Amino acid sequence: TGPLSIMEMAPAQVDPIMEPEEPKEAHIVRREDQMRGYVSGEPIRALCGKVWVPSENPHDLPVCPRCKSKKEQIIAGQRGMN
Repeated sequence: TGPLSIMEMAPAQVDPIMEPEEPKEAHIVRREDQMRGYVSGEPIRALCGKVWVPSENPHDLPVCPRCKSKKEQIIAGQRGMN
């Protein structure tokens, strides 16, 4: 798993199983997925499982609490291995 990055949630109809997001949130994704999404327009998956095509700057949005929790679990697991 590569470095994580915060990305925005654009209201794209990529994954019909997921409900549309209200309000918008910044999601955490792998850095290589972030670049692939922007460059190719390919859908990417956040730590929380949300799938979308990135299209906006996420820096002014609140961070998705599910992504934040998953990231904290990953970091805690890495610390426990040291």
